[in-house]
Formats: sequence, structure tokens, C-alpha cells
Amino acid sequence: MKKFFLLNIWVAIYSIVFTQNYNYDIKYHRLELNANPSVRYINGNVTTIFSTNATNFNSLSFDLDNSLIVDSVLFNNSKLNFIQQRYYFDIFFQQNIEPHTNYSITVYYHGTPPNNGFGSFETETHNNQPIMWTLSEPMGARDWWPCKQQLTDKADSIDLIVTTNIGNRVASNGILSKIDTLENSTKVRYTWKHRYPITAYLVAFAITNYADYTFITKINDTISFPVVNYIYPEDISDTIGLYQMMHKQLNFYSNIFIPYPFHKEKYGHAYFNWG
Repeated sequence: MKKFFLLNIWVAIYSIVFTQNYNYDIKYHRLELNANPSVRYINGNVTTIFSTNATNFNSLSFDLDNSLIVDSVLFNNSKLNFIQQRYYFDIFFQQNIEPHTNYSITVYYHGTPPNNGFGSFETETHNNQPIMWTLSEPMGARDWWPCKQQLTDKADSIDLIVTTNIGNRVASNGILSKIDTLENSTKVRYTWKHRYPITAYLVAFAITNYADYTFITKINDTISFPVVNYIYPEDISDTIGLYQMMHKQLNFYSNIFIPYPFHKEKYGHAYFNWG
């Protein structure tokens, strides 16, 4: 408990003192990624909607480790100039943008993520099957996607769209909106939608040959929502008794504090190699 308390203090200090002065407000992210759990590599694009209160606003910065290469930045269908630094990159607009107005910007990138934090981006195996997962706390989101890591600025919502090999499932935040098998392809695309405020380090995904065990639970016999479990197939027996355990835990904490706040989406688990 003490360790995590000190960690959260460090995250808060880091985000206030040691990051760039990002004078804009994140509204939304759409991550469109391609990932193969057998290969430590990622590519795709991230579209961000933002606004600013500042006047004379003609540049912004995103956090991104420079082991990932920015290919291009699009704004109003035009490419913008940018400069990559060690842990972030600066984007320069062609003219000042208006305050109190929502704008959309898209960053295309690729590369091999570093391994920082608690294992911000990992590729391993389970039962001889490849698995890829992200675990970005405290400051590891920049290791695999361009973002703004300040805890004082949460995105209002995100979409996370991941294309991977058929035979895999992709777990992520929010509700699974759809699964598309791409025409004339060996690929499958998972689309997850999350409609609660979220900080950058909590955006996450995991990919492997998951088995899906989902059930409905209820808080105080009034609020129903799914408990979604992405489990290694070889460990499916671990789900025995999971319903009763989760039902008791969610009701216990909901009665002590407040009803589970994300009940409009889900409560979720995804196995990864931390046991």
C-alpha cells in the first residue's frame, strides 16, 4: 500500500513539474493500430480532438518515446511540420488556431516500443501461444502511442481499434462495439468504445488466443452489467466460482462506497503473464 501511495505521488509530481507545458485540453482519442502478438512492433495512427483557451496558440506537444517514429501529422487535410525529441514531439501549425474551438489532429507512426514502467508494452508467450499486452502506469503510455500524459487532463472518451491475426482476441477499455473479419484477409479488427473520462496511462489492450467468459451481475438487485473475462484457454477452469466471487465483491464495495461507477459499460478482466 505504501509503495503505491508513493508511486501516485511521483506520478503527480512528474506530470506537473517535469513534462512540457501543454496548454490545451484533450477531448477524445481514436487509436487505430496494427499489432501481431508474435512481434514486438506497432504501427497505426491516433486521432485526437482538442481545444485550447490560449491565444497565439501555434504549436502543441505530444508525449512519445523516440524509439517510435512519427511518419506524418495531418491537420485539416494538410501535413504539419514536427520535431521529435527524446520523450515527446512538437507539432507546428501554419497559423494560430482559435481558442475555445474543437480541432482534430492525426498522428501516423510506427516502431518497436521500449520497455519501461511496469512493462508498458510486452510480448511473451503462454502455453506456447504469443501474447501482447500494455501496462502503462506510471508514465508508459508514451512508449506505445502519442498522447498527453498529464493527470490533470483526461480524455472525455476513446475508441481503440486494433487489427491483428485471425485466431486472436483483443481486450481493451469499454464496450466491444464490433468485430470485423477483413475481406480477402487473414486479419480481424476489434473496435472498443469507452465513454468515461480516462487518463493516458489507463488506455490499454491485450492480444492473444483468449477464451471469452462473460456473465451478468447485479448490484443491490437494481443495476445490471456484464463482467467480461478474457482468459487463457488452458486456464478456463479458473472461472469456476468467479460469478459468485465477483457478485459478492462488487456489492460489498458498492455498499461501502458508491455503486460501481462504470456499470454502463462493464467490469473486465484480461489475463496476462503476471499470474
